[in-house]
Amino acid sequence: MSAEQKNFSFETVAVLCAVLQSNGGTIGTAYYDLMSACDGKRTACSFQHEFRAVLKRAREIKDKMGEAGALKPVAPMPKGGRSKKNGSSTSGKKRGQLPYSSMSSQVLIRD
Repeated sequence: MSAEQKNFSFETVAVLCAVLQSNGGTIGTAYYDLMSACDGKRTACSFQHEFRAVLKRAREIKDKMGEAGALKPVAPMPKGGRSKKNGSSTSGKKRGQLPYSSMSSQVLIRD
């Protein structure tokens, strides 16, 4: 197990539980025991108690999953960093392109 600790938001865990529930799965005693064993500090009962709110939110999310347009993802940021207002890139040249690349592809042969 990695020494680096990863943390996920309450909503992220609730979405995972909603997907589990929508596929007919449940989180039973054996899974709370597994959480306790992996954690090494908390009891299975404490995980079960903490997951009550998560499972409640998971049921709400599961109900919304069937509604069209109820859950919308965040729109991605435009790529390329800074850009002009008209949407073109600031430099005008393609990434990795040399300044005289149009000339470098032509071969001049002189006698």
